[in-house]
Amino acid sequence: MKITKIVLTGGPGSGKTTVIEALKSNLKEKGYKVIVVNETARELAGEGMATMGDEDYVLEFQDLVLKTQVAKEKSIENFCKNAYFEDVVILYDRGTLDNKAYLKNEEDFDNLLTKNNLKEIELYDKYNLVINLKSAANLGEEFYKNDEVRKEKNNEAILLDYKTTNAWVLSPNLKIIEPTVDIEEKIAKVTNIVDDYLTGNYETTDMREKLDGKIKLSSVIDKKSKIIYSTDYYINSPKENVMYMVTKRLYKGHESIILKEIKTINGRMYLLNCMPITNNEFLNLRINNGVIHTETKKEVRFQNIHGKVVEVEQLKDGLYLKYDKSDYDLNKTKEIASKIKKLKFDNK
Repeated sequence: MKITKIVLTGGPGSGKTTVIEALKSNLKEKGYKVIVVNETARELAGEGMATMGDEDYVLEFQDLVLKTQVAKEKSIENFCKNAYFEDVVILYDRGTLDNKAYLKNEEDFDNLLTKNNLKEIELYDKYNLVINLKSAANLGEEFYKNDEVRKEKNNEAILLDYKTTNAWVLSPNLKIIEPTVDIEEKIAKVTNIVDDYLTGNYETTDMREKLDGKIKLSSVIDKKSKIIYSTDYYINSPKENVMYMVTKRLYKGHESIILKEIKTINGRMYLLNCMPITNNEFLNLRINNGVIHTETKKEVRFQNIHGKVVEVEQLKDGLYLKYDKSDYDLNKTKEIASKIKKLKFDNK
């Protein structure tokens, strides 16, 4: 059996609840076993544990949210492994990294992770797919509504939306869905992404554009940047037209290993699976199948002024702007790239 773990996240007013319900119905109609894990913070707040208060209270509340979320995920995933013989799709309404957006600073989140014996890079890499729904607050006050639990004003919702994307920016399989007036349009985009992933039609559309050789990596990095070191191992697969790509990722002194199974059809590459593996599993793959080649790089990721995730890679032959062509209008991508070259990544 196969368990596919999908996180749907986003700032207040992003339409998560509506999208998850529609996605659940769509998947069930197609014969999938679907489990929805409701938003932990909203459940706790609904039980009377308000999220507002002084700084110490906020930290305690987010600690409770993180503990509860981790326990829920572990219990549900173990239940699926033991109770079902069929493939299961788990839809998480927010995941473990969402806590980060609701804390004052990075240090507070690091302290929570240490307190709970968790490693941030492992939290990023444990999910198969993360879909970030951008908040309707970005479209204007007339499109945003709060409620008894969602108390944020429009400007506060926009800030939380930005911080939420920033919290998930290092996810290896992150898709960002821009805000729309029509929720059905957002539902259709999410449904297509999930359908493609589950059926092996999820095309990997990463593109690279080499940057001016005069640009130094130091000009890219600022206090908002996320720096991660990674090595890609391209490994033979016994399956026809399929290749394994194993990535070792190092962040804040901790390592995680991801396996991506990629199929090539008529020159186009499709992601069949994306999952964390152990070092022993990686060594067995290397021994049994053989490494084609390796590529070591240093990645810097951050959001530009429009909330888009920008990724810069330092390879042996220079710096590259990396982007997902399916997430960007191609002309807009080139415009962003040229501005980055001109401004030396000054996105203040």
